[in-house]
Amino acid sequence: MLEVIFTSGSLQTSWGSYNATQWATGQVNVADSTSNNWYITGVQLEAGTSASEFEFLPVDVNLGRCQRYYYVHADGASSNKRVFNGGAYNGSLLDGTVFFPTTMRTNPSMDVVSGTNYYTAYGNGGNDAVNDFNIQESNINSAGVRNDNTFSGNQGDAYFVITTNSSAKLAFSAEL
Repeated sequence: MLEVIFTSGSLQTSWGSYNATQWATGQVNVADSTSNNWYITGVQLEAGTSASEFEFLPVDVNLGRCQRYYYVHADGASSNKRVFNGGAYNGSLLDGTVFFPTTMRTNPSMDVVSGTNYYTAYGNGGNDAVNDFNIQESNINSAGVRNDNTFSGNQGDAYFVITTNSSAKLAFSAEL
């Protein structure tokens, strides 16, 4: 049996002349470790003995399917993202409602990334730093969000809240 090995050369990092010994130089054996990853796309697995047409879904349909399970409402990757409009229940409770773009699978829990001055509430001609939120109630279409530990406002005033830190995030999870 003749065995030809094409790994004896050195890894070529720019265009060069043909050299058969360098065909696979520097390539990873994907099966030599459980920590190696192999990425594929465009695969459709089906049970049974016959295959159906490959199903291509529009981006908005796939996004809606994903958002049934996890929805990122505000991500501070670039600050000044609107979080919600709400009002001061009293001088220290800021309440608002987040409406989901699609019906979630079940009543979600809230995933919030918070810290000192991560959010700012604007209202009554001024602003107030807000550090954290908690979920008051949720259903498959919306969630009541509240800050009751760092807000200092005027009862009855309307406020809007934005992200003011690139790490700020408010998301909702209805995972299985």
